[in-house]
Amino acid sequence: MKYIYIVDQMTFELKGIYQIGEEISFEMDEETNSTSTIQLPLKDNLGKNINYNVQELDIIDIRENENSLYLGIVSKVNETQFFEISFKDIINIFDIKIDAGAGSYNRIQKTIGVEDALQNAISALFTTGPYAQNGIIIQVGSHTTVNANIPTENGIFNLATYMNNVKIWYDIAIDFKLESTRDPDMMDLIISINKVTESGMKIVDLNTMTEKVEEAFSGNVLACVTAIGPKYVDGTDLTQIDTYILRTDRTIKSLNEGTADIVFGKRTTIYVDDWSTYVTEITNQFKGNSYDHLFQFTTNIDLKVGEKIIIYTTKGEKIESYVSGKKWINGGYEYKTGKMRIKFIDKFLKEKRG
Repeated sequence: MKYIYIVDQMTFELKGIYQIGEEISFEMDEETNSTSTIQLPLKDNLGKNINYNVQELDIIDIRENENSLYLGIVSKVNETQFFEISFKDIINIFDIKIDAGAGSYNRIQKTIGVEDALQNAISALFTTGPYAQNGIIIQVGSHTTVNANIPTENGIFNLATYMNNVKIWYDIAIDFKLESTRDPDMMDLIISINKVTESGMKIVDLNTMTEKVEEAFSGNVLACVTAIGPKYVDGTDLTQIDTYILRTDRTIKSLNEGTADIVFGKRTTIYVDDWSTYVTEITNQFKGNSYDHLFQFTTNIDLKVGEKIIIYTTKGEKIESYVSGKKWINGGYEYKTGKMRIKFIDKFLKEKRG
């Protein structure tokens, strides 16, 4: 049996548990930030009205028995012939623009890891101030140190966007679950943040799939990144510049080291406020090449959106990828992996969100 748990996002009170139909479909899509909708009956089997205690911004947990299938937040409720609940992935709780200078997470150095920066940013939003919430528990199991700043625009960044980016840039896994740890009528949102290694990744062999498999690779990789940044000498602003290029062995090196064995492809230029971090910023730009592909397949294997996996392709290749989309249909799972999307509308929606 499938049930939907409704939790108040501010107080984390368990507001209700409602049974839902078995023949339902819903999806999570990291690239398009998709919305799903489920319909609930307005009356019970005796013809009595059902009063659903659901409102926008509530947290939902769709479960099959005790197994959580989907965590999200309510984006809209509508009552017509049915009681309709529209919802998005749980990451949208953090779809908030915040001041990078307001906490100790704006600079990541040897004294603070990427995971710690995320913990500090989340804590600054939800554990202090007028919107302090006791129901968020953050568990950090690793500390990935890099010399980098959180990318900002006028000193502001979107926390949800950054959380999605660190999965690709630094192989960080961010997992969510709802548990009742304090009181049967209260829930806690437990956020686990951990580094992922290849030995910990699940293996998906596309050659064993009985359903249709689609494979696509980008033929136009990012091959050249130029970084521009300030350097102050005796009060004078002297612009610094360096260019890194992609080589045929998939390594990246400074253009100053020569042009042998370079790959032809896309070129871009970035501005780096803190020049001490420019190599990391350039590397993050190239990191996307590793996931510039799209695999679509159906399987009963239960994978999480954002999860890093190893894929064996039908061409005999071993590819590191991550789950960017998941759809539940009649007890099975349809997945999309990688960041290259087939439909233009997908790209449009992704850009629109930013």
